[in-house]
Amino acid sequence: MQRPMAKRVSVWLWEEDYPHSLSEEELRNPATVLQQVFSQYSLADCQYLLWEWQHCHYRPFSFSFGEGLVTLFRFRKVLNKLLDVAWLIARDMDDGHLLRVCTEEKGRHIWERDYFLALKRENLPTLGDTLKRMLSDGGGLQWWKNILYHWWGMGISHEQLDDGTRTNPMDEIPQFIQLALMIEIQYVIAMALEYSPGENRFAALAYLSIEEGRKPVKTLMKIFSKWEYEELKEKLRQLYYLLNFCMDDNGNLSEPNGIIHTLHKIIALASLLAKNGDDYFLQPENFSFPYEGLGCFWQHDHHLPFHHLSDEEYERPLLAIRSFDLPGLHRGLHRFTVYIASDRTLKLDEEVIAFVGLFQQLERLLEALYLLVIQRIRIEY
Repeated sequence: MQRPMAKRVSVWLWEEDYPHSLSEEELRNPATVLQQVFSQYSLADCQYLLWEWQHCHYRPFSFSFGEGLVTLFRFRKVLNKLLDVAWLIARDMDDGHLLRVCTEEKGRHIWERDYFLALKRENLPTLGDTLKRMLSDGGGLQWWKNILYHWWGMGISHEQLDDGTRTNPMDEIPQFIQLALMIEIQYVIAMALEYSPGENRFAALAYLSIEEGRKPVKTLMKIFSKWEYEELKEKLRQLYYLLNFCMDDNGNLSEPNGIIHTLHKIIALASLLAKNGDDYFLQPENFSFPYEGLGCFWQHDHHLPFHHLSDEEYERPLLAIRSFDLPGLHRGLHRFTVYIASDRTLKLDEEVIAFVGLFQQLERLLEALYLLVIQRIRIEY
């Protein structure tokens, strides 16, 4: 007599939370999920796709990277699986299971090798507790899946584009950072399992598409064409003034999100340039581009006030670019964005004083990059 197939029995079922996206095999061995995910997506892929998805409704077009909505839909399914695995890990902390492989030595090696948006080095010994707190923020597993559903609706329709009255970063920015944290913790676990990620399929860095990353100088030229150098520095000053002004009664950021997005791209472009050897800067093809489509990013009668560069850096701006703590600039800009979105009561504390240094460094970076571009660029008319 043939034995009937046993029905799937939930031993975790609690209210609406249950890892519905996982198969029986994946429930028994969630490590296979991490291996499968990070064979298709590198850490930079996940960071980039999450960043673009969360920001696509701030700009005048829908999600258009890769295969457009197909890419976004697949990534949403991946995030649902990672949320389910995170929920399993958080409820299995007494046994340790996957967390046992994350030794301090392995965690330190992974930290030094990869760039993390949200995970901090001091979190490495307590990944399980950090993951549990992340899931508990809001309303549990199903609440986080509803966030993805909400973002999906905003990311796929031109009718949903923000007109400056709907976007509330007091909610969305912390959610983005928490989802990034969840991804990064599971990436560390996957790497501690001695699993090597596949080739980076989507992103050059967390904030750049493949095309943007292949030709960083051309991407910089397009940015300086959209905003002239002085206008970009003025936008930077206006962004800093948000500590005191410009937030409406609903806490909306609206337009400034665009400049924040661009500044992250500029920092990422500087990271690519800083990693290149001197030979890269001696090759004319890396700095020669056809005139069409580049716009006009510089005029001979433009005055160039460089307030932060030394004489040596003015002559050799690459030295200045290589001297920055570029991951630190990313994190500082994130902290600033969260601060202005969640606390409009200005207090002269260490955090606010640190923002002064952050914006001085951002202005110095703009100076160094713009100087590098106008010194080396060759336009083919």
